[in-house]
Amino acid sequence: MTNAQNELLGEVYTLAEHEENVRRLKSGEITGEEWKAAYERLKASKQSIIAELGRKTMKQLAPRGAGRDKKATVIGRIWEQMLQRYALGRAIAYSPFPNPERAFQEAVDAAVAKITDEALRKYAQDMRRKAAAFKKALENPETLEEFETFIRFKGVEKLRPKQAAFYEELKSLAQEESRNCYGGLKTGVEEFSREVHLTGPFSSNHSKKNIPLWIVKIDREKHSEKLPLALFKELCRKASMFGGWWSSHAPEQAGFHFKTVEAARHFVAFVTGSVDRANVLAAREEREMEAAVAPLGTKSETLASSADGAEVVPVTTLGA
Repeated sequence: MTNAQNELLGEVYTLAEHEENVRRLKSGEITGEEWKAAYERLKASKQSIIAELGRKTMKQLAPRGAGRDKKATVIGRIWEQMLQRYALGRAIAYSPFPNPERAFQEAVDAAVAKITDEALRKYAQDMRRKAAAFKKALENPETLEEFETFIRFKGVEKLRPKQAAFYEELKSLAQEESRNCYGGLKTGVEEFSREVHLTGPFSSNHSKKNIPLWIVKIDREKHSEKLPLALFKELCRKASMFGGWWSSHAPEQAGFHFKTVEAARHFVAFVTGSVDRANVLAAREEREMEAAVAPLGTKSETLASSADGAEVVPVTTLGA
């Protein structure tokens, strides 16, 4: 270890420094040696970080709401997100038994140990490319994916008349392509294994709501290019059968998100094997029934959480 690293390890890590390190990461200004030294200091400063987070209000920690979670639980998740940020989006797979905290820490340690200057450079390039693509989608959407990004962040009512007409045309073409590829809905779903390769599920946390998530990712080693739109749409439809959804808001969490590990595993089995769709529909009907009889208080909390809109509080982005 160099003298510079030893000096850095003697300093206390802070939330402000974490945000600065993430900024330097995205701009390509930080080296592998600096990144790893900062990670070691973060681990050594756990108690001071927890104390600093503890001085924040729940609204600052989880502006979209934290459900029934206590403040200590929310802080614990933010701490894990801060550690996982140093893995650069690498999958963190670990066994929750017998010591989940230690297993998670060791898994992140192993991922960080493999990071090189080249990995940091490529990550920064990917972040800039995604930022440019996002900016382009909000300013001048031309593909179905860009239109859906625009609508998700600005709303369909913000489309100009010509844009709205073109969007509807693109949707119709995609639906026709999907019907041609898969022949519509079927009770028995044939295997996708020769077309789609998935990895996971991986344990994670929602970067905004601070709730547990299980993520199934597309295996990029076998799918270096984007999946055909029709195939991707079909996967999204299948994920929704298990209460899942696609998200790429946080690059390291890009994949199909599920609220339970069981749902994530069923999705993988559904995609890679032959599963009776009737069982899936029955499970979905059960979820809808539970939602219909949910306490009014829970529904009002959900509505209030959704009403927070695009409010941004720095603390919630610490692990993003």
